[in-house]
Amino acid sequence: AKIIRNDGLFNAALVGLGSFGFIHGVVIEAEDQYLLQRYVRKIKKETALKLAETLDFEHSKFKIPTELDANGNGKRPYHYKVFINPYGNESEYVIEAIYKKPFDPLYKEKYGDPIPFMKEFIYRDLIYLLIKISERFPKAIPKFIKALNKTILPEEKKGGVKKDIIGRLSEIFWDAGYQGRAFACSFGVDHRDSKRALEILTKLTRDEGPVPGIFAMRFVKKSEGLLAFSRFPYTCMVEIDGIQWKKSRKLISLKEYATRMIEVLKAANI
Repeated sequence: AKIIRNDGLFNAALVGLGSFGFIHGVVIEAEDQYLLQRYVRKIKKETALKLAETLDFEHSKFKIPTELDANGNGKRPYHYKVFINPYGNESEYVIEAIYKKPFDPLYKEKYGDPIPFMKEFIYRDLIYLLIKISERFPKAIPKFIKALNKTILPEEKKGGVKKDIIGRLSEIFWDAGYQGRAFACSFGVDHRDSKRALEILTKLTRDEGPVPGIFAMRFVKKSEGLLAFSRFPYTCMVEIDGIQWKKSRKLISLKEYATRMIEVLKAANI
């Protein structure tokens, strides 16, 4: 074996899935424990999409009173996510903003256990029902997804009261609760193209769909890996999560839908 210490070659071998051949050694870069505070809000569609394009929280109209700097400007969150129903024309979008906080060993005593609030899911029977409705009555999909908004999207309030959750990383980013025949796909685009990519994919979904799914956008920093999908300074992950279905005379197949998403984004030079 020959030892080669070359950052360029190492980055070329990295991929965006955390994979690197045979693991022969591990170096852990650690940091002190911290907490995350999660806020769910409904904000104007234009504001949510402008934040996606600019990530400029300092000058945005969107502000959380407890997350301002010394000058009264908004802080950039640790995590920002926008949820979108592709069949709706809502004037507001549900967003999730998460901020990093110093660790407090008594956080559960002060703020409660975060897991019960994060551990929400669509019931298996509901998924089965959506599958059958999708295959037999595709035109009903937009209305059905709109009716399920309160089940699919995170809630801003619990029992009429805003519930901002505090917990560890593993508690806030809880395991996905979907059970049954679910599907998920993601596209990494430059965050400056996020609004345009969303418009293109939404139009495709409406024109050539419908499909039983809902959109979301989240943002990740650039990776040094040359093959990583997160190759932009800030990559917007456009996600489509939904329920698997069978192709029918009136319903495009999942494979065809995935292919068309790639085609329309490439045609728009995204």
